Amino acid sequence: IRANCVEELHYEILENRINVELKNIKPTKLYTHNINVDKENNEELSKLGGEERVYKITSTGKDNLVEILKKSCIAYEELHLKIDAEVMAIKNNFEKGYVNGSRGKVIYFDEETGNPVVSFYNGSTVLISPELWAIEEDGKIKASITQIPLRLAWAITIHKSQGMSLDHAEIDLRSTFDYGMGYVALSRVRTISGIKLLGINKDALLV
Repeated sequence: IRANCVEELHYEILENRINVELKNIKPTKLYTHNINVDKENNEELSKLGGEERVYKITSTGKDNLVEILKKSCIAYEELHLKIDAEVMAIKNNFEKGYVNGSRGKVIYFDEETGNPVVSFYNGSTVLISPELWAIEEDGKIKASITQIPLRLAWAITIHKSQGMSLDHAEIDLRSTFDYGMGYVALSRVRTISGIKLLGINKDALLV
């Protein structure tokens, strides 16, 4: 796809992934539009019982720089979590054992800090602490935002999935509207066996 040399064979491979069942894990759904993502995540979160914790973004620096950071970063202004919420990491932290796109589930909230503890599907269990995103100049921080580096992971937009590595994804490529969207979505997933397609149109694979 990246080389723009898609042939009938490649469509056949992808068509064989339409409506296959992915076992053992609920795949992240990749949508083209935010409205579908927000609806899916909010509905799934509302199905969970128990206490809801809210984590608000904090910032330092000039307002215009803070806004630039917020637009370039996919952290939520307000992150709403419950126990059993499906989440994904949005930053690399190799020491703690997760990377951007690592999937897991909130298993409890730490009594001391109030921060979520996530059991990742890669086998690590991690207390997630707030992380910093910053704009620096000459080694000095000009502006920063701080937030828990998690997103709800029942669904995410293809655009916001860029840079992530997913083990399993459910992808709808029937309504792509921009060059490269199909490539970005499919290349998020580590293996072809981790892909479930809901549908595809041939324009989705244009780059």
